[in-house]
Amino acid sequence: MKVMKAPIIIIGMHRSGTTMIASMLQQMGVFIGNDLEENLESMFFLTLNEWILRQSGGAWDNPNAGRWFLNRSEIFQLVYEYIKDRVYGFPIISYLGWKRFIKYKGNLNNMREPWGWKDPRNTITLPLWLKLYPDAKVIHIYRNGVAVAVSLYKRECEHLKIAKAKHIKRKTFGLYKFIPKKGGFVWSSRCLSLEDAFTLWEEYTEMALKMMETVKEQGFTIKYEDFLNKPVSILSELRDFCELNCSNEFIDKLAFQVKPERANAYKKLPELMICFERISNSPLMQKLGYSQQENILGHDK
Repeated sequence: MKVMKAPIIIIGMHRSGTTMIASMLQQMGVFIGNDLEENLESMFFLTLNEWILRQSGGAWDNPNAGRWFLNRSEIFQLVYEYIKDRVYGFPIISYLGWKRFIKYKGNLNNMREPWGWKDPRNTITLPLWLKLYPDAKVIHIYRNGVAVAVSLYKRECEHLKIAKAKHIKRKTFGLYKFIPKKGGFVWSSRCLSLEDAFTLWEEYTEMALKMMETVKEQGFTIKYEDFLNKPVSILSELRDFCELNCSNEFIDKLAFQVKPERANAYKKLPELMICFERISNSPLMQKLGYSQQENILGHDK
């Protein structure tokens, strides 16, 4: 009888390459969900992760709040029991889709193919998922904190610009007097500041590094810039780590999708120079081998 496949869980800060790795694994034969949104995140697991974070007033841009429930054993157990029922109940059809739901009788324990999911929020909620799947393989990808902060900052500024334009139109026509606004003006007020976006990277990355220390041989860490420079080597190692059946020829073809020049594309923003000293003196940046000159702006996801 075939042994159940343990899930592959991708963690790491937003805008650090998690989508890129998820895409590569998907092409290498890993099922990452039937309900994927634009960043290749399964809506089933994403929604659960968001619900978990709300138990302590946390959110994707407030990860440290997660410690309040993670360190409260009685709440942790209740949350664990809830997600277990969701994962092993009918709702899992969202992730599996009808075909796999029927094939595996609606039970992830019956999975006989490589599977897993990607969500940066896994970085915070991983202890719960490891309790549910103690043999899970964990992949962590990290990227230059300056590049991440700039990417988040630019995205948030652009979103605010668009939202403001829509707001002016709706206010001009008096629409708010009759129809409530569905969404907010920003995804994250925190990321409207480069320095605050950088501290968010620090929080996620410090969490991820601690998590990887606990999983030991079950973990695989990737440096974003190294991946862009030597994709064949790292993809081969990733294939072996995940026990996937991919030929060397396929790995070579897959590596052609990677564009090394993205690791060297950079731009200095005037706003960045204001907080550059604080960022460049970050112990975490130095620990991970990023020099003061590495203000990398590359692939965002």
